[in-house]
Amino acid sequence: MNGDRVAAIVLNWRGADDTLACLKSLHTQARRPNTICVIDNASNDDSVARIQAAYPNVELVVNTQNEGYGRGHNPTLERLLSEDYAWLWLVNNDAQIRNDGLKHLLEHAGRHPAAGAIGAVIYEHNRPDQLQTWGGGRIDWRLGRSFQWLEPVNDARLDYITGACLLLRAEALRQTGLFDPAFFMYWEDVDLCLRLKQAGWSLSVAPQAHVLHRSSSSLDYDPMLKDRLMNASAVHFFRTHGALGGWPALVAGIGGRVMKRVLSGRWAAAAAVLRGASQGLRRRP
Repeated sequence: MNGDRVAAIVLNWRGADDTLACLKSLHTQARRPNTICVIDNASNDDSVARIQAAYPNVELVVNTQNEGYGRGHNPTLERLLSEDYAWLWLVNNDAQIRNDGLKHLLEHAGRHPAAGAIGAVIYEHNRPDQLQTWGGGRIDWRLGRSFQWLEPVNDARLDYITGACLLLRAEALRQTGLFDPAFFMYWEDVDLCLRLKQAGWSLSVAPQAHVLHRSSSSLDYDPMLKDRLMNASAVHFFRTHGALGGWPALVAGIGGRVMKRVLSGRWAAAAAVLRGASQGLRRRP
């Protein structure tokens, strides 16, 4: 296998403006990906036509229905794993990679051969001087939540690399498998990174690789849908990986999020959290 071949994968759902800006940043990299693949998650707008017109040489995969994040990626990742790529680079469509981003990611990966996933330093899209996350974050197993690192930390303190910019070593991904299809959206990157660590791989952040990211833009229009999906995924994650079937973390996490919304008078949002929790409990851990 060619040790530095990279396939970049961008998932789009009704976000052509963001996706075109992301693709522009990929095409202006000092070290460009060998392949750029856009997966459209059954957008019901003009996304496919606009992407094809602007970047006819980009590989475009059109899903027949909206499969969410993990399931939306999995068939394409499986195919790419069978081809001659050493790295699969997942980039959110609302992220823009600064010019030498991929070059720095690959150089850092070369210095960290035990790393199964490499992340970047991510800044707020509209405030490029404000750190959004140092590559990823940590799981709070007691309170049933995760949090992003907002300052530089040692790699050993990383429990996950955020899917906004996730460089995956093909060898590691073959060992651990793809995204858990039970996650529709949220927590699937945390789950995958936890499985990488359980298989003996480490996680690392390339300090010189910088990304601008507009967080949660895909669901900014519907915060209650975001609450439902995020809590459904949280329940599945902690039932799968948590102590005592995940119940201590779930009681603290779901209960805390419901109480926070009730105390601020957001009763509909509290109900959305509970609907998500109920949905997550119906999934097999």
